[in-house]
Amino acid sequence: MKKTLLIAILTVCCFQISAFAQKSRVGFFGGLTSSNMSGKTGGVSDNGSSLTGFTAGMLVDVPLAKTNFSFQPTGQYTQKGTTVSKKNDDKTYIGLRYAELLLNFVYNGKGANGNVFVGLGPALALPLPSARVVKTGESKAETSLVFGDEPIANYKSLDYGVHFLGGYRFRKGCFISLNYTLGLRNILPGDPTDELKNGSLALKLGILVNNK
Repeated sequence: MKKTLLIAILTVCCFQISAFAQKSRVGFFGGLTSSNMSGKTGGVSDNGSSLTGFTAGMLVDVPLAKTNFSFQPTGQYTQKGTTVSKKNDDKTYIGLRYAELLLNFVYNGKGANGNVFVGLGPALALPLPSARVVKTGESKAETSLVFGDEPIANYKSLDYGVHFLGGYRFRKGCFISLNYTLGLRNILPGDPTDELKNGSLALKLGILVNNK
């Protein structure tokens, strides 16, 4: 309930920013993610293989005065996690699902038919129902993951990091962008010597429409 309320408040805030900025634009996007988790558990390096997922969301692009910069609060659903392969061909898929808030500051270039843009900003992610899937041969077993700060939890209930983006926007508002979110928080509860952080690369396609 608290998560739903927070997401609703953030969405309303985005639209309020849009309402007070006459030249702001609203954007919608979707894309693919390639994520991994890296760190150490029990003093041993714990790096899996990438896991492919999906992302979708919306943003508000608010020009900052008469500069080439804009502020882009973004709300998105995103899939993160990792793949762990074993010698007997067993595979474990850790599928983490998040509702993520990005607060990007973007520099927009100028061009006749479109423009290049780059940006960065903080990222804050709240977990959604997630699962661990163990696949052995033709069979698989799925287990729900528990989020929290207690040692019995699988992962901590909040993740944060830095988001980087770059891309190209066409004159009609369509855009393509490459995004990377670098997790800064150790998401493993319990033993402080264990450390695991998220990293996620995303390719997004979207469109910006003028604010009415």
